[in-house]
Amino acid sequence: MKKIIILAFLMAISCSNSDKFSGEKSLEIRIEGIPYIIRGKELSLFASIHPDSDYLMDYFWIINGDTTHSDTHIIDYGEHIVKLVVVDIFGDSVTDSILIYLPMQIEVELFSPIDGFSDFLETDTLKFQYKTSGAENHFLYVSTDEKTLWEEENILASEILEPPLSDIYFWGIKAFTEKDTVFSKKRCIGKYC
Repeated sequence: MKKIIILAFLMAISCSNSDKFSGEKSLEIRIEGIPYIIRGKELSLFASIHPDSDYLMDYFWIINGDTTHSDTHIIDYGEHIVKLVVVDIFGDSVTDSILIYLPMQIEVELFSPIDGFSDFLETDTLKFQYKTSGAENHFLYVSTDEKTLWEEENILASEILEPPLSDIYFWGIKAFTEKDTVFSKKRCIGKYC
């Protein structure tokens, strides 16, 4: 009789709700990517987690070693390591990380000669001065015809325009990276600007 009671007790235990907890435990939270959007220097991160939030206790971001719960961050130009840490209701955690690169914005600044500059002779040499930043490469364009300025044959090999000079020139800079191109504003120099 004792054996039957013990056997019945063991069967009752095996039919209890204890397996429900371990069954839920087998549902693992997975990170299914870290989508993001960059506008200017603002980085917006999104946690793509499965299954739904019923099993989610907490999540947070580690960006370049700094921990935060915010999904929006201001970042500088360059590479950033972004790590997502997710903690489920059982206290288990899972992580995923991505590398985000924010390229420097291309900027072009024209210094000399200025718009309308006409104090040069046909026998003079013109030196073009400018500054670019955030660009992998750039070209200096010089043309006597404003409409054709940005054509390839108008690329000047150096910053010096040798004589004989014409009465009017248009000039500008094309700066670029693999993903972006910026054209400076055209400048007109000479007697007929």
